Formats: sequence, structure tokens, C-alpha cells
Amino acid sequence: MKGSMGTVLRMITQYLEARPNGKLLVNCSAGKDRTGMVCCLVQRVAGYSDQEIVREYIISDALAKPYALRYFQRHPSPLADPEVLSGADEAGILGALSYVRETYGSVDCCLDHIGFDSEWRSRLKHALQVD
Repeated sequence: MKGSMGTVLRMITQYLEARPNGKLLVNCSAGKDRTGMVCCLVQRVAGYSDQEIVREYIISDALAKPYALRYFQRHPSPLADPEVLSGADEAGILGALSYVRETYGSVDCCLDHIGFDSEWRSRLKHALQVD
């Protein structure tokens, strides 16, 4: 997690700084794990509560699930359960946030650890117009 997530968060920040009022789409084949964690960390920097993050994930999941299931139909894998990989639930999201807090002490400490320090967080908040 250390290198890639910090790099991605810095890239997102720089992208948004260069495009005031711009939009950004972050995705992967399933939108889970690293991609989901990056989005979660952006939401935390923006000031979202855990419950707001869960609500946004559930909405996103409902909208994206049909596309993810079609992807898995076109690219089947005996190692992947499409129903599991194409879904997000409250327990999983809260579990991920708990893991970050238990491992690093806080979300901010995790962000510091991956190289996304308070200066970068301030820049992202400003780019998101959350000041």
C-alpha cells in the first residue's frame, strides 16, 4: 500500500489542481481493494464521516454492479466469484476503515505513512473545494 496509493493520491491532487471544477473518474475492473481504498481516503480527506462513505459506496455499488457482472461474464475466472468481487457492503467498508485505524492509529497517520502528508491533504481539500 505504501508506494502506489500515495502516488495515486498525489496524482489525483495534481490533476484536480490543474482542472478547477473538473471531474475525475477512478476505476478498475471491479472497483474494490486498492481503487476503493483510494476513493475512501479521498472521501476522508474531504471530511466524510464513516457513515457517509458507506452510503456513497452503497449507491455506487448499486449503479456499478450490472457493469461489473457483465465484465466477469466476458472475462470469467475460476478463482473469482463475481458476486463477491462486484459488491461492497457496510461491514466490509467499515472493516477496512477499522483496519487502517488499528494498523496506523488513524487515517491521517496512514496517509502520512504512504507519503500523503498534511500539506498534500490540504492541497487536495482545496482542489476539492472543501476548505
